[in-house]
Amino acid sequence: MKPLGEMTEKNLLLVAKIFWPYGDWSSQKRYQYDPENKRRFYQTDCASEKMKVIWEYEGPPHYEDVWKLKRDEERAEYFKSIGYKFLRWPYWLQLTKDVAKHYFGKSFNGTMIANANDFCMYLLNQANVATVTGEAFGAPNCMRISYAAADQTLVKAVDRIKKALDKLA
Repeated sequence: MKPLGEMTEKNLLLVAKIFWPYGDWSSQKRYQYDPENKRRFYQTDCASEKMKVIWEYEGPPHYEDVWKLKRDEERAEYFKSIGYKFLRWPYWLQLTKDVAKHYFGKSFNGTMIANANDFCMYLLNQANVATVTGEAFGAPNCMRISYAAADQTLVKAVDRIKKALDKLA
Protein backbone atom coordinates (compact mmCIF):
# COMPACT_ATOMS: atom_id res chain seq x y z
CA MET A 1 0.00 0.00 0.00
CA LYS A 2 1.30 3.46 -0.81
CA PRO A 3 0.32 6.79 0.75
CA LEU A 4 -2.23 8.86 -1.14
CA GLY A 5 -2.76 12.63 -1.02
CA GLU A 6 -1.28 14.89 1.57
CA MET A 7 0.71 13.69 4.56
CA THR A 8 -1.21 12.50 7.61
CA GLU A 9 -0.27 10.44 10.65
CA LYS A 10 -1.47 7.32 8.84
CA ASN A 11 0.48 8.17 5.66
CA LEU A 12 3.59 8.94 7.70
CA LEU A 13 3.54 5.36 9.00
CA LEU A 14 3.19 4.05 5.43
CA VAL A 15 6.10 6.20 4.25
CA ALA A 16 8.31 4.95 7.11
CA LYS A 17 7.51 1.34 6.20
CA ILE A 18 8.35 1.98 2.54
CA PHE A 19 11.70 3.66 3.12
CA TRP A 20 12.76 1.73 6.22
CA PRO A 21 11.06 -1.66 5.74
CA TYR A 22 13.12 -3.38 8.45
CA GLY A 23 12.23 -0.84 11.13
CA ASP A 24 9.29 -2.74 12.68
CA TRP A 25 7.25 0.49 12.74
CA SER A 26 4.31 1.01 15.04
CA SER A 27 1.80 3.78 15.55
CA GLN A 28 0.31 5.31 18.69
CA LYS A 29 2.91 3.67 20.95
CA ARG A 30 3.00 5.05 24.49
CA TYR A 31 6.22 5.99 26.27
CA GLN A 32 5.97 6.61 30.02
CA TYR A 33 8.13 9.59 30.93
CA ASP A 34 7.10 9.72 34.59
CA PRO A 35 7.48 6.34 36.37
CA GLU A 36 5.51 7.67 39.36
CA ASN A 37 2.44 8.59 37.29
CA LYS A 38 1.21 6.11 34.69
CA ARG A 39 -1.08 8.76 33.18
CA ARG A 40 1.93 10.78 32.04
CA PHE A 41 3.10 9.46 28.70
CA TYR A 42 3.94 10.52 25.19
CA GLN A 43 1.98 8.84 22.43
CA THR A 44 3.90 8.73 19.16
CA ASP A 45 2.66 8.90 15.58
CA CYS A 46 5.37 6.62 14.24
CA ALA A 47 7.99 4.69 16.22
CA SER A 48 10.70 2.13 15.56
CA GLU A 49 12.16 0.51 18.65
CA LYS A 50 14.58 -1.38 16.42
CA MET A 51 16.00 1.77 14.83
CA LYS A 52 15.45 3.99 17.88
CA VAL A 53 13.55 6.55 15.80
CA ILE A 54 10.44 8.56 16.68
CA TRP A 55 8.73 10.33 13.80
CA GLU A 56 5.96 12.81 14.43
CA TYR A 57 3.51 14.37 12.00
CA GLU A 58 2.89 17.98 12.96
CA GLY A 59 -0.43 19.26 11.68
CA PRO A 60 -1.48 22.94 11.68
CA PRO A 61 -2.43 22.97 15.40
CA HIS A 62 1.21 22.32 16.30
CA TYR A 63 2.09 25.73 14.87
CA GLU A 64 -0.93 27.69 16.13
CA ASP A 65 -0.66 27.05 19.87
CA VAL A 66 2.41 28.15 21.84
CA TRP A 67 1.76 25.44 24.48
CA LYS A 68 1.77 22.71 21.83
CA LEU A 69 5.06 24.07 20.51
CA LYS A 70 6.51 23.94 24.03
CA ARG A 71 5.21 20.39 24.55
CA ASP A 72 6.68 19.33 21.19
CA GLU A 73 10.10 20.67 22.21
CA GLU A 74 9.90 18.87 25.57
CA ARG A 75 8.90 15.65 23.83
CA ALA A 76 11.84 15.92 21.40
CA GLU A 77 14.28 16.50 24.27
CA TYR A 78 12.88 13.52 26.21
CA PHE A 79 13.33 11.11 23.30
CA LYS A 80 16.81 12.43 22.52
CA SER A 81 17.76 11.97 26.18
CA ILE A 82 16.87 8.25 26.01
CA GLY A 83 18.85 7.72 22.80
CA TYR A 84 16.22 8.13 20.08
CA LYS A 85 16.46 10.13 16.89
CA PHE A 86 13.45 12.48 16.80
CA LEU A 87 12.10 13.49 13.38
CA ARG A 88 9.30 15.91 12.58
CA TRP A 89 7.16 16.07 9.45
CA PRO A 90 5.46 19.49 9.18
CA TYR A 91 2.01 19.53 7.57
CA TRP A 92 3.16 21.83 4.76
CA LEU A 93 5.97 19.50 3.59
CA GLN A 94 5.21 17.35 0.54
CA LEU A 95 7.13 14.18 -0.31
CA THR A 96 9.44 15.04 -3.20
CA LYS A 97 12.75 13.55 -4.32
CA ASP A 98 14.69 16.23 -2.39
CA VAL A 99 12.64 15.71 0.76
CA ALA A 100 13.15 11.94 0.49
CA LYS A 101 16.92 12.47 0.22
CA HIS A 102 16.86 14.63 3.36
CA TYR A 103 14.92 12.11 5.45
CA PHE A 104 16.04 8.79 4.00
CA GLY A 105 19.58 9.13 2.77
CA LYS A 106 21.40 8.70 -0.47
CA SER A 107 20.23 7.32 -3.80
CA PHE A 108 21.69 5.80 -6.92
CA ASN A 109 19.76 5.77 -10.21
CA GLY A 110 16.54 6.47 -8.32
CA THR A 111 17.05 3.68 -5.76
CA MET A 112 17.11 4.96 -2.18
CA ILE A 113 19.63 3.64 0.29
CA ALA A 114 17.70 3.93 3.53
CA ASN A 115 19.37 1.39 5.81
CA ALA A 116 22.38 -0.88 6.23
CA ASN A 117 20.76 -3.71 4.27
CA ASP A 118 20.19 -1.42 1.27
CA PHE A 119 23.78 -0.20 1.53
CA CYS A 120 25.22 -3.73 1.64
CA MET A 121 23.18 -4.68 -1.42
CA TYR A 122 24.36 -1.51 -3.18
CA LEU A 123 28.02 -2.41 -2.52
CA LEU A 124 27.44 -5.96 -3.75
CA ASN A 125 25.77 -4.78 -6.97
CA GLN A 126 27.94 -1.74 -7.72
CA ALA A 127 31.35 -2.67 -6.29
CA ASN A 128 31.21 -6.48 -6.29
CA VAL A 129 32.12 -6.39 -2.60
CA ALA A 130 30.19 -8.62 -0.21
CA THR A 131 29.38 -7.11 3.17
CA VAL A 132 26.76 -7.97 5.80
CA THR A 133 24.68 -5.83 8.10
CA GLY A 134 25.44 -5.77 11.78
CA GLU A 135 21.88 -6.82 12.62
CA ALA A 136 22.93 -10.27 13.85
CA PHE A 137 25.38 -8.55 16.19
CA GLY A 138 22.93 -6.04 17.63
CA ALA A 139 23.95 -3.16 15.34
CA PRO A 140 21.32 -2.98 12.57
CA ASN A 141 22.55 0.40 11.29
CA CYS A 142 26.11 -0.86 10.76
CA MET A 143 27.83 -3.20 8.37
CA ARG A 144 30.63 -5.74 8.68
CA ILE A 145 33.49 -6.33 6.29
CA SER A 146 35.63 -9.45 6.48
CA TYR A 147 39.34 -8.83 6.17
CA ALA A 148 40.23 -12.53 5.83
CA ALA A 149 41.82 -12.09 2.41
CA ALA A 150 45.15 -11.18 0.87
CA ASP A 151 46.21 -7.55 1.30
CA GLN A 152 46.14 -6.98 -2.45
CA THR A 153 42.52 -8.22 -2.62
CA LEU A 154 41.49 -5.94 0.24
CA VAL A 155 43.12 -2.88 -1.38
CA LYS A 156 41.20 -3.55 -4.61
CA ALA A 157 37.95 -4.02 -2.67
CA VAL A 158 38.41 -0.74 -0.81
CA ASP A 159 39.11 1.04 -4.10
CA ARG A 160 35.90 -0.39 -5.61
CA ILE A 161 33.93 0.67 -2.49
CA LYS A 162 35.32 4.21 -2.81
CA LYS A 163 34.28 4.38 -6.48
CA ALA A 164 30.79 3.10 -5.61
CA LEU A 165 30.46 5.72 -2.83
CA ASP A 166 31.43 8.47 -5.27
CA LYS A 167 28.42 7.52 -7.44
CA LEU A 168 25.90 8.25 -4.67
CA ALA A 169 23.81 11.39 -5.01
